[in-house]
Amino acid sequence: MEERGRLEPVAMDDGLRGLIADAAAALGAPAMPLPSGAIHDAVVLAPCVPTAMMFVPSIGGRSHTPVEDTAPEHIVLGARVFARAVFAGAVAACALAS
Repeated sequence: MEERGRLEPVAMDDGLRGLIADAAAALGAPAMPLPSGAIHDAVVLAPCVPTAMMFVPSIGGRSHTPVEDTAPEHIVLGARVFARAVFAGAVAACALAS
């Protein structure tokens, strides 16, 4: 195989990571910091704007394959965690602005 390019890992925003962790804890959702080696838009965005990623488990740990699947309850819980984190971030931003 020939390497055609390389993107270095980028750090995610600690504040956003904290909002996600707090939202997960408030909802009783299991959560853990997880480094990702995948190339996501976050690699391009993180140097410019605060960025974080959130993952939900795939059945059997299968990811980025045609058989990837996620249990509906994990999708719903992930959406609830995301919504709570976004809301908390918006509240914090409004408090800073006033």
